[in-house]
Amino acid sequence: MPAVNIRSKAPGWLFCEQMTGQTIGFYYKNEFYRLWGAFLPGTEPISAYDKKLSQLNADLVNPLVHFNFNNAEISHVPHSASSICRWNSDFEIHHIIEDINKI
Repeated sequence: MPAVNIRSKAPGWLFCEQMTGQTIGFYYKNEFYRLWGAFLPGTEPISAYDKKLSQLNADLVNPLVHFNFNNAEISHVPHSASSICRWNSDFEIHHIIEDINKI
C-alpha cells in the first residue's frame, strides 16, 4: 500500500510532543480486525516499522496482541505495535488484548 501523509497544525505548537499514529484494519462480517496499530515517536519514518509493515501476515483466528520488536537506535527501548499479524523473527508478544476498545 502507498504511504498516506496527513498534515496537522501540531508541528507549529511550541509544547507539543510529536507522534505519528498508524492504523490499518478492516471489517469482516461486522467485526473489526486490526492488521496494524502503532504510535511512533516524531514524524519521520522509522525503518523498523516500515520493515514490519512490509510483511503483514494475518490469520483472522489470531488474537490481537501487543508486541515488541528490536530498536536498533536505542536497544534497551524496544519498538511496539498491536496486530493480528505474526512474524517469524523479531516478534515478542507482550500481552494479548482482550478488548480492542480498551487500547
